[in-house]
Amino acid sequence: MIWDRMFNTYQKEEEKVKYGVTQNIQNKANPFHINFHELSEIWHDIRSARTWRLRLFYLFGDPIAIHEKKTALSKARMKGAAGLDFNIVKKKRPLEIDAASIKNCTLKKMWHQDY
Repeated sequence: MIWDRMFNTYQKEEEKVKYGVTQNIQNKANPFHINFHELSEIWHDIRSARTWRLRLFYLFGDPIAIHEKKTALSKARMKGAAGLDFNIVKKKRPLEIDAASIKNCTLKKMWHQDY
């Protein structure tokens, strides 16, 4: 503020300033974690990015824009995953035996099958 007054560049803030972090910190009791957790998150974001443009965006971009981008990407992934069938293991249908199949098999074949 002193430099702004000296060089006549002072301008009163017109919009309300938002202070704080974009996400809640999990480990609030550890001051080391509080100060350096963002570095590990940046590293994770850079490693998970698929393009160099997105990696540079995660490294040098605006934190709010990065948060919005990650939210949009996760919503798109969830929307894409909504159409997938997660029931990979399907239950087998119970064995259906009708009268014709019983006539064609003999008791000897049914009881003495080699596995």
